[in-house]
Amino acid sequence: MTRAVLAAMLACASAWAQAPVIAGVVVTPDGRPAKRVRVAVAPSGSAENQTAVITGENGAFRFENLRAGKYRLTAEPPAGGAQSFGQRTLSKGFGTAIVTGPDLRNDNLVFRLVPMGAIRGRVVDAEGEGVEGVLVQIFVSTFLRGKRSVFFAGSRYTDDRGEYRFGTLRDGTYYMAVTGKPWYAGRQRDATGPLARAGYAATYYPNTRDVRAATALEVKPGQEATANFTLTASEGATLTVTLKEEQQESTRLDLMFEGLAGSQGFARIETVYGGGPELIQGVEPGRYTLRARRTEGGKALYGSQTVVVGGQDASVELTLAPGPAVAGKVKMQDGAAIPEGAYVELENEVERIHTRRAVAPDGTFEFDSMPPGSYRPLLGTSSKMYPLRGVVLDGAAAKEDMIEIVRPAKLELTASLSGGEIRGEVYRDGKPVEGVLALLAPRKDSVNPLDYRGFQTDSDGSFEWSALPAGEYVLMVKEDWYDLEYANPAAVRELMKDGRAVTVAGTEMQKIRVELK
Repeated sequence: MTRAVLAAMLACASAWAQAPVIAGVVVTPDGRPAKRVRVAVAPSGSAENQTAVITGENGAFRFENLRAGKYRLTAEPPAGGAQSFGQRTLSKGFGTAIVTGPDLRNDNLVFRLVPMGAIRGRVVDAEGEGVEGVLVQIFVSTFLRGKRSVFFAGSRYTDDRGEYRFGTLRDGTYYMAVTGKPWYAGRQRDATGPLARAGYAATYYPNTRDVRAATALEVKPGQEATANFTLTASEGATLTVTLKEEQQESTRLDLMFEGLAGSQGFARIETVYGGGPELIQGVEPGRYTLRARRTEGGKALYGSQTVVVGGQDASVELTLAPGPAVAGKVKMQDGAAIPEGAYVELENEVERIHTRRAVAPDGTFEFDSMPPGSYRPLLGTSSKMYPLRGVVLDGAAAKEDMIEIVRPAKLELTASLSGGEIRGEVYRDGKPVEGVLALLAPRKDSVNPLDYRGFQTDSDGSFEWSALPAGEYVLMVKEDWYDLEYANPAAVRELMKDGRAVTVAGTEMQKIRVELK
């Protein structure tokens, strides 16, 4: 550790006061002070109430006169990419909350930044010439609510040399695909010959058209990975798209293909101006979803249709309409009042849509327009999430708490403020262990990932869960857990054999101490 870092830590520690303090120094991966980093602290569960400072030459930060409690500490370098204190990797984990209070000193913290990564490469044609204007897409394999999923994570068009670059990437596992058409096809918009119908089929890393042969690209912290592609043009079909109604504004058309592990990628992205049909040329045979969207008068209009393209040209007509409205009511199972500041969130995991609406004191809420799709409803406030005991859409119980919104709908949610509570701590040799995973899993397998509750232990080794439904559970603690799909019953079944049986009944609070060997 450098003298500058030690000096900053000593300066922070010398001003110890009675009121809780969170202070320390931000360092680069090689231990040097990190300057011009935005460091923010906020009470756990209340990210909007944060206080921030910018580090100076010595990388030091200090927050004084805090109340006793739990805090989240984040740092964001000038290049972007906020990260939480206690994260060993940016693609996994939750970060470690800092607990303040009597006899707890947090004035000499070392916040070690995890460097961002990048992916760069070049796309060439069969003759080795750079291909301009094709769409390079990345898909990240990550954990969401304890289950591994693959999501579209971004795209870049190649430049005039066929090169591209994705910067400021979190370390992790990525898949890639390239789609588009040759430059000469773009100049043959109204032609019907083979040149106009040329296109590039979706090509996956490492240079395969077979999605089953796609290979992951592992990006390590600070690494600039390379992925090159060679594309071969072939004659495809022409898809004629007609929008039924007159349009005053431009319309975006997305021709989507099913990619890796249920994710969706872009075969084409086109913009339609005026009322004439749009020709999407060079489309390879396959099953696609055609989506359209535009905004008129401040209101979003949507259209979607499945399209199967074979060896012949195809046509499709789309009608755009406002997104369906969703109205509903929250009912508290125990007769309690609606929590102050409560909201309902509709979460679309694939499209990364997170839309919130406030819940009125009588429990009612309304979404005036939602993009059609699959959603998971959530109930929470700025400081807490509340487990749902029931989800009913248009009179039918939802499977795995997921709902499909394709038309105006009525949503009924049942939640509970009460339930069992567990407060625990993890120790080894008389000292608290921070940053390990405490996992509470139902003894009986469940397909609902929300039934598996993971908690990265805080700075004092503590973990906690509240509003737990009555039932039989197993408590496990795992140190090397970053690649654990903890909401997958098959992945935790072996761990449960060494776990601790826990019974939750009523609203009792249990204290549990776990000793690690």
